[in-house]
Amino acid sequence: MSMESKIDRIEEAYRQKITNTRTWSGIEVRDKYTPEDIDLDYQRDLGDPGEYPFTRGIHKDMYRGKLWTMRHEIGFGTPEDSNRRLKFMVENGATGLDFIADNPTHLGMDSDHPLAIHDIGRTGVPLSSLQDMEELMDGIPIEKVSTFTNTFSACGFVVLGQYIALAKKRGLDIRKIRGQVITDTLHSRYCGYPSAAPLDQAFRVGADLMEYLTREVPKWNMIFPCYNLRETGINAVQEVGFVFSIAIAFIRELIKRGLNIDDFAGRISWIPSCHVDFFEEIAKIRAERRLWARIVREWFGAKDPRSMWWRGAAKAAGSSLVAQQPLNNIARISIEALVAIISGCQALEVTTYDEPICIPTDEAHRTSLRIQQILAYETGVARVADPLGGSYYIEALTNKLEKEIMTLINQIEEMGGMIEAIRSEWIDKEIDRALIKYQEEVESKERIIIGTNEFVIPPEEDTPLDHLEISYEKGLERIERLSQLKNERNNGEVEKTLRELYKKAKSDENIMSSVVDAIMTYATIGEVVGTVRLAHGNTYDSTEVLSPSFSFE
Repeated sequence: MSMESKIDRIEEAYRQKITNTRTWSGIEVRDKYTPEDIDLDYQRDLGDPGEYPFTRGIHKDMYRGKLWTMRHEIGFGTPEDSNRRLKFMVENGATGLDFIADNPTHLGMDSDHPLAIHDIGRTGVPLSSLQDMEELMDGIPIEKVSTFTNTFSACGFVVLGQYIALAKKRGLDIRKIRGQVITDTLHSRYCGYPSAAPLDQAFRVGADLMEYLTREVPKWNMIFPCYNLRETGINAVQEVGFVFSIAIAFIRELIKRGLNIDDFAGRISWIPSCHVDFFEEIAKIRAERRLWARIVREWFGAKDPRSMWWRGAAKAAGSSLVAQQPLNNIARISIEALVAIISGCQALEVTTYDEPICIPTDEAHRTSLRIQQILAYETGVARVADPLGGSYYIEALTNKLEKEIMTLINQIEEMGGMIEAIRSEWIDKEIDRALIKYQEEVESKERIIIGTNEFVIPPEEDTPLDHLEISYEKGLERIERLSQLKNERNNGEVEKTLRELYKKAKSDENIMSSVVDAIMTYATIGEVVGTVRLAHGNTYDSTEVLSPSFSFE
């Protein structure tokens, strides 16, 4: 490049300005905001922190009373590998545990499934049986920690069943153990696991799980993950509107089963996506906290203020990360973590800067934890509840987002609710449209992504990173371990408990106690999920490769 060209480039850069005046979700914003831009009654729309409608936070003292729980998603290789990483994070200051299963587990497949070999332990920890859970949590006092059993498919009920079975084997009172599980079994059909369970089966299993937790494991939170759906490319309004509508469908089912809204609503939690559009994301979380309080009180008659609390276990957005110049992702995840804290979330998981490239390394996980700790202890952002409350811009954006989310929820209600919106494939089409729109904006540079469509560098100049790779031999090891288990367990007891589970799944009875009983005999996730699938009139194996080893009739 000639010197003249370089000078022209400097002059052009000097005169750069903002060209996109819309938020990530397409909301047009003004160049400034004044009191005339907001219709706001303090008591009606805000209230003090800890007061209805909880716009400013669910606790009056917020982080002065307790900092958010710092957790990070762990899962790779073998249960022993993941166990070491969990302990490494605790040693470095993590205050909550979070493990994620691998793809075969999410799909209800055992590690020895013919199609599983290349995915074992590559995007999570393999959890084929109670034995794997025992190895994963070895040396960890589960009666003293809060654990997120992060399995975001219609097979998560089995993984939670493994954790409960582990507690029982350790002689613990399951009414006292604490943690979270994703009970929304519907969203995963859009997040990479469409074959895990057909719609009606998934809805039944999710409702059974929520009812079981309400009655038997009352300290366990039931999570609806806004984050996972946001990763499909939808915007902030759709993220909240879709997941709120799913939650409404489950609430109606539990009330139909004889539960009162105040029996269980206080254990409902959310995983909001904290994306990179700073002000929109803060306004989004404030809007959903207020809107959820109003829905639970006005639609379902909740009396207990705790039932109206929107509890957020936030997660920095994985889809905002870029593979090129990966250290730039540290800036992105720091901004997204700040969103979660300023908006008043109760827990936070910060993604790692190397996530677009590989399974997170020790160093990447530690860096993400340090980001949370720097924000907590050095910056002062945790000193005041809702520090942006009262900003003309934030309040106007909060009102706008609440209005648009409510419009979307009402649109879904007019279709007959979320189940019908899914059945008609309307949700599929909305997700497809959003993804295409996003891609068009990136390609046209209407939306600038550093390292993707602007400020791109040659590959040879990019930052090399250490990679954590999972060897093929790790998968073979899990297959051999599982084969040994199946030979050594009491297969007569396994068959007996699976027959009982089949009978329950064919009836209107809740299946969860039978799921735990089967897992206690070391029945595998493939056997448990296959049994439930058969009872619902589906194939034993979603890939139609395997058949059950005995007759259920």
